[in-house]
Amino acid sequence: MYRIAGFTPGVRAASDIDAIREEFDRIIRLANHVRSLHPLFGRFGVMDTEISARGQALMDKMSLQDDQSAEDIAELDRLSAAPNTTFLFDAPENFLKSMITAHQRKTVDDPDAPISLSVRTDGTYEGEIERVVYCNGRDFGSITLQMPMHDNTDFWYQNWTVMRDIMFGVMDIWKVDWIVAQPTMYVGLQKNLFHDRRSFGWMGWTPQDLSRGANSALARMEPHKSGTFMLLQERMMTMKAPDIDACNKAEAYLLDRGALALL
Repeated sequence: MYRIAGFTPGVRAASDIDAIREEFDRIIRLANHVRSLHPLFGRFGVMDTEISARGQALMDKMSLQDDQSAEDIAELDRLSAAPNTTFLFDAPENFLKSMITAHQRKTVDDPDAPISLSVRTDGTYEGEIERVVYCNGRDFGSITLQMPMHDNTDFWYQNWTVMRDIMFGVMDIWKVDWIVAQPTMYVGLQKNLFHDRRSFGWMGWTPQDLSRGANSALARMEPHKSGTFMLLQERMMTMKAPDIDACNKAEAYLLDRGALALL
């Protein structure tokens, strides 16, 4: 998997529901943007986790019984037949209501729970948009677009500008103060150089105005939106040792220039 991940300033909204509505509109814009690029992103949806959990609990119960009751069998059939995925563009208003309901359930036990909204593509070749925001004094949030990293037929492998343009599309929708495109497991396996700081990757953007010196560890540093676009190398970054080493050197270079903030 590859991901585009950005940090955003805190959200100021009258209520959690107002914030969810505002963020839902932004998710719709990003989903429209990426599905215009490739059919992979054509069907974003969300699974009803309550139906899935009830079905799993019932199957666990029945597995412990020598004889299953007719009522349990009928209920399992009903749950299996129930549609457990709501698709984003089939009925956006219903989709929004399901997001609000899910957040309200979560805040019953944890009133300070952040707003976490996510949509996934259907099928086994999955992509995901996830937005996390805090409305209780936290001064940051995040936006993540996950993309499969299958093989060199994936359309974002063809030219580094494809991933850059998707990243810029995210920046046109959300105000970000740091955004990168990187292999998902670069941070997941703690291959990043500084575990207590923001990480880099294949490419990224910082609001700082950085000039590319003669000894830069980056292939490109270009002005964009009053900040700097940064590219590690023109070929796609992998999780192999030479690429990880190159990215670590870039992170050290960026730290020296004050561009890697603490988490």
